[in-house]
Amino acid sequence: AGDYMTEGGCEECDADSYSGDGDDSCTACPDDMVSPAGSGSADDCYYAPCFAGDYMTSDGCEECGEDTYSGDAADSCTACDEGKISPAGSTAGDQCYYAPCSAGDYMTEAGCEECGANSYSEDGAIGCTACDEGKISSAGSTGVDQCYYAPCSAGDYMTGDGCEECEENTYSGDGADACTSCGEGKISPVGSDNEDQCYYAPCSAGNFMQEDGCQECGENMYSGDGADACISCDGLKIAPAGSGSADDCYYADCDAGSYMTDAGCVVCAENSVAEAGSDTCTPCDEGKVSTAGAATADECYYADCSAGNYMTDAGCEECGEDTYSGAGADSCSACDEGKI
Repeated sequence: AGDYMTEGGCEECDADSYSGDGDDSCTACPDDMVSPAGSGSADDCYYAPCFAGDYMTSDGCEECGEDTYSGDAADSCTACDEGKISPAGSTAGDQCYYAPCSAGDYMTEAGCEECGANSYSEDGAIGCTACDEGKISSAGSTGVDQCYYAPCSAGDYMTGDGCEECEENTYSGDGADACTSCGEGKISPVGSDNEDQCYYAPCSAGNFMQEDGCQECGENMYSGDGADACISCDGLKIAPAGSGSADDCYYADCDAGSYMTDAGCVVCAENSVAEAGSDTCTPCDEGKVSTAGAATADECYYADCSAGNYMTDAGCEECGEDTYSGAGADSCSACDEGKI
């Protein structure tokens, strides 16, 4: 047994076969069975240890199914850890893995976890994506379209980019899509959340407060910042409407023939002139005179010359030898012939 007859005599059966006493040939072991060389009966055939990824059955090695694995010479397959999967024929535990997470979950070392509020994920995600700034979502959201802006709080209003703070001089309540303007003339700080926060601002200089807001001071009056009333300019001073201080009060321009002083307009004295709006009087040219209140140089004139003088364009000139004149003369008269 274990040999077979050849022309040259007995030969040993090869591995994976066997023979009995007097056999002329060797018989192969059944499928998948092995035996050592020189085996003497079918009982010497046996199944070889299975490779990793298979396990031993009574019919030989079978492949491990999905979600299980085995090492070499295994008699059974080992299930992957809870929640993990593997392909059929897996050969080690490290071939087990967590299946891709469904939308709304994300992968962790311990398996799939639900995305928290204000985030979302799609199928197979390894992390959750935060909603855009200012947007919110419920836990387990499955897409960006489940992120939305929460209703705005009072003092804000909804825009395409989320909540924005109401500007100055406006206000809003909870959930507003727009801000409401304060009444005319009223103001409010940024982010005001009700109409009670609208108020009339203290009036600026040149105005005063009334029940319906600020009104401009009239002519010849003035006011400072925050005034409740306007103040009249002193004495004869004037001011334009809306003047903001006593410095805006002034004396009106003086008429021609007068000049401005700290006390108002004063008439120019004799022998001087002033045009309208002057601060001083201008003396007439040397030798010329004028009446008080003269307006222009044309009103300055030379006074009548005394006897012995005569009037020229430059004023009175003395008569020369052998001539004479009376008071107010325009020329000198020659002495009679022969007289000097």
